[in-house]
Parts: sequence; C-alpha cells; structure tokens
Amino acid sequence: GAHPNPRLLAAFRSPEMLSWISPVVYNPLLPVQPPPSWSNRGSSSPHLRGRPLIPARSRRLSAVRPQLTTTSPTTPAMHSAEYDVLIIGSGPVGLATAIGLLNAGVPADRIAVLEKARAYQPVGNTLDLLPNAMKALRGISAEAADEVEQYSTEALEKMRQAAGGGAAKKRTWETVDLDGELLNATPLDNDYMVENFGTPRCSLPWHKLQEILLARCPPGLVRTAVRVSRLEDLGEDWVVAHCEARADDDSGEAFNSFANWNQAAPSAGAGLAAAAARAFTVRARIVVGADGIHSTARTFTTPEAALPEYSGTSTVYCRNTEPLTARVVEALSGRYLAPWRTTFFIQGYFKDRIPEGFSARFMINMGAAPGVISYIVSMPLEEPIPSASASPEVQSFLVERLRSLNFPEPLVDLVASSQPDAFSFRNLFVHRVESSDPRHGSGSPPWHRARVVLAGDSAHAMPPFRAQGTAQGLCDAVAIVRRVAEGGRDFGEGRRQNVEEWWKGYEAERKPVVEEVQYATFHVLDGEAGERYQNSVWGRVPSSN
Repeated sequence: GAHPNPRLLAAFRSPEMLSWISPVVYNPLLPVQPPPSWSNRGSSSPHLRGRPLIPARSRRLSAVRPQLTTTSPTTPAMHSAEYDVLIIGSGPVGLATAIGLLNAGVPADRIAVLEKARAYQPVGNTLDLLPNAMKALRGISAEAADEVEQYSTEALEKMRQAAGGGAAKKRTWETVDLDGELLNATPLDNDYMVENFGTPRCSLPWHKLQEILLARCPPGLVRTAVRVSRLEDLGEDWVVAHCEARADDDSGEAFNSFANWNQAAPSAGAGLAAAAARAFTVRARIVVGADGIHSTARTFTTPEAALPEYSGTSTVYCRNTEPLTARVVEALSGRYLAPWRTTFFIQGYFKDRIPEGFSARFMINMGAAPGVISYIVSMPLEEPIPSASASPEVQSFLVERLRSLNFPEPLVDLVASSQPDAFSFRNLFVHRVESSDPRHGSGSPPWHRARVVLAGDSAHAMPPFRAQGTAQGLCDAVAIVRRVAEGGRDFGEGRRQNVEEWWKGYEAERKPVVEEVQYATFHVLDGEAGERYQNSVWGRVPSSN
C-alpha cells in the first residue's frame, strides 16, 4: 500500500539517497550533505518549535566529530562512526527519545537512530493514546501532540458522518457480564477526559504516529536498513554497536515485531542477504534500546532474560468487511451491541464476583456501515496458537473455545457467521517487570547496563488490554531525556558513573509505575480499585512519568 507520507518515502528511496548511503567507500552513517531530495524542506528545525517538557539548554558542538575509519574489506568492521547518542529502533518510542534529546541540547549530528526496516510502510494497529500518553507526547513535542489531536478529531468526525451524521454521541466503554447485565461504564468522550485528566484521548494508527514524529526529525537523523547485531562494552567511555546494512533498501517487507499480526519473531539476520549486507561498527557514549520485544539491546543489558515469555494469553481479531445477516445483528442488538459503544465481556465476572487472574474477554464494536461488526477475543491458553494457522482454522478454534467457556450463544453465532477470511491472531508475549519464568530466574531484570538503557517494549512489553504499551514507552522517553538534561548532558569521557546513576534513577522511577500497569493488564479492577488505577496511571502529570 501507499505510504502515508509519499514524499518522505520517495526521498528515502530516491537515487540520490541511495547513492548517499552507499558511496564507493561505504559508510552508511557518515554525516554528509543531505541529497537534493531534501532541499525543499527548508532550513528551519521543526524540533525546535513548541514548548518541550525538557527545558532546552544551550547547544554546543562536541569536540569529537564522527570519523570515517577504513579497514581491510575482510575485517568484520569495515567502517565506524562516533556519536554521543545511538538509538536502536525508529518506532514512536525511539523517535520520541531522539526529539526529546534534540530539545535538551544534544546536537543533531551527535545523534543516530538506526532502523532495521528497509522502508516505512503503513504497518501496525490502531493506538489508543489515553491521557497519560498524550501528556508524555506533549512533553516531548507540543507540535506533534497537536497534530495527533487534530488527526484523531478528524477521524472521529469521519466515523460520525459515515454512521449517518447527526449529533455526536458520547462514546463509552462498557463491561457487561455474560448475561448482558451492565457492570461498569467508562466514558471515552474528550469532555470527560479533559475534565478529569486534563487532556483528551486520541486514536490513530501506529504508523501515523511514527510518521508525525519522523516529520520532526532533521534529515539524516534516522538511517533505515541497518540492523544492530550486538553491543559491546568498551569500558569507561564507549559502547560499540556491531551493525549490518544493505544499500538496496527498496525491496522486502518492513517488520514490526510487536505491531503486526500473525508474524513470528525474525531469525538472526532476517531480511539481510549475506551477499548484500555490509558490516561496520558505531561507537557511542550512550545507547538507548527502543528496538521492541525482540530486542538486541536487551541481550546486552539482560542476557539471562533476553527472550520474551509467553503471557499465557492469545488474541483473535475479526474485521468483517461485509454486513452480517439481520438474524445475527438482531440477536446482538441492545443487550450486547449498540452504536458508539465498546462492549467488553469478561468470563466469570459478575456483580458479586471478580475473577482471579486473567479470564477470556470479548470486545465488540459496531462499525460505521450497518451490520458490519468487528471484535477482539482474548483468552488464556496453555500454549500459543500455532503460527501457521489459517484464518478458517482460527475461526473454528474460536467457536469451540467460546462454547467451552459458556459464552452466550449470540456471541458464538457472531463468530460462526463471520467471514472465514477475516480472522487474524496474535500470541501475546511479555517482558515482566518482575519475572517468574524459570528460564529467566526470579526478581526484576535490569533495564540498563553500563551506558546502555532500555525503553518501551524492549524493557516491559505487555499485552494491549489497558492501552498502555506505547503510553508507557513515551513516558520512558520523557524520563530518559529528563535524566540526561538534568545531568547537564555530562556523558563524555570518564563519565560512565554519571550515566549509570542516571539509568539507576530511571529504573527506580519507572519500574513501580509499569509494574502497576502490568498487574492491571492481567486482572479485573472493579469499583474503587478501578478508580484508583485510572487516577494513578491516566492522571499522571509529565513530571512524574
């Protein structure tokens, strides 16, 4: 499909860009004059606009400039460059960290963001950015937050018009027991969010948030088609990233290990043909691992807990594109389904009983077109759904599973009557703050080692049930940037202890919050417990994120 920002993608794929990143003397990270494709962007720096949470400090150029080092073609490291900050991964968390560090005074030519995907494509699911996510985003870039709010508002208006126009209805998130009785309701409209938490809730695709943040990065900051294979500690002053890159980045699929459905983890070196890959090294004063659940940075910081563990839950998503029969819709209407309402069924949850741990959940939405219904079913399983399962197989499995769990027949009939090719699934893996997996050992796996720190899913990947994955990653970015800014960016020669103290403080600040969110993700919080959670997590101000 077409990229949402064709001009940006065209610039990355242009002959000038390809010649820029793969000159005769190959060095994909050597800062040079940007290609002509970027000339129409002007000289203004968008990341300098707005009022960032992190106070901007005077910019100073480091005395150490990126150097090109040529070695024998037979050696693993063909060339190298030096940076103050190396960020692995250009998802929203990596880009937000880069923008925050720019605003904190780190010069653009001293930051490199490495992305293993060859091209930016419209991948990923729809994000629900709750108030704490929007506060964190605004702390990084007020301009980006404004654009997200505008996009979300316009998308909601399009939905309203598609549903027949008229006065906009209040959206609610309702939890209903399996008899159809209402247990609780959470308003989702922005008036409620602003009044109670100070900022609206916004929805947009993952790739749209990535695009908005990319537009605020200066040219040359992000390098695509570069895979970091491992990190190496050089002692007091440097961390070395061993990298592979290829110049022909206009082929192959983009891979996002946490956003895509029905995809297994990539094998080592996936997508990098041996004949085309070029090896080189980069050394940096600090490294931020924002490279997702299958994180290379985590193999350095936390080798004993590098692999994610299966959460014991899997999710099936059905996106019908055609109207269901009137019989099916009529059986659901009113008790189980209503326009502008997200209905959430939890197996074993009744007014006088709250289930322990995680139980099956059925979330249902009525689409804009009459009779078009989408839904998500999450359920506990001892083993993940086989990765090769085809859509009709997933449908049959889900019907049998729901019947075995005594879900109401109208919901089972909805699944049985859906389009056989409309099903996808995701086995949900986690990096727990407190690990109990025998492969990893008990306790709290560290998020840092030496000058390397983890952020987002690489530190604490979690299922999406509380809409906090990206939100907590953005809060990580704010906390990391603030540590660097308040420490006066004093991460240079002989300052390893300074950096390690920053990361220790970052972990002490962030782990209790993430642990609370992960607990809520796997448990039902009713009444006062639910209100305390919302006030504690949604209501956080940026300075405490």
